[in-house]
Amino acid sequence: MFTCVIRYKTDPAKMTEFKEYGTLWMRLVEKHGGTHHGYFYPPSAAEKNDIPNSAFSFAGMGGAADENEAFAFFSFETVEAYDAYREAAATDPACIQATEKFMKSPCYTDYERAFLTPSFPK
Repeated sequence: MFTCVIRYKTDPAKMTEFKEYGTLWMRLVEKHGGTHHGYFYPPSAAEKNDIPNSAFSFAGMGGAADENEAFAFFSFETVEAYDAYREAAATDPACIQATEKFMKSPCYTDYERAFLTPSFPK
């Protein structure tokens, strides 16, 4: 099993659209054999008092992430299953429509993708 982790640089003025984009792709990944673990968004102004300050770090190390970062996590059991998802997504009308909608009005400005393997407590 491996997990795809995507870190997005969102457009703060288009968070509603980004959340719609995330909701749509969660369903599409699941439709085509993946397990989606969710999208994780920056807190809204109203939510900021309900979560810890992200500036905490070990003395002299690290720091707060940019306030416009969002993440998505989804997993596949095998590379073959991921390849089948990619192939199906390329021809699925719903996936094509989602991509076209994003291209007309992007709700994020950049992204990075990594494939990671999990480690769980025994």
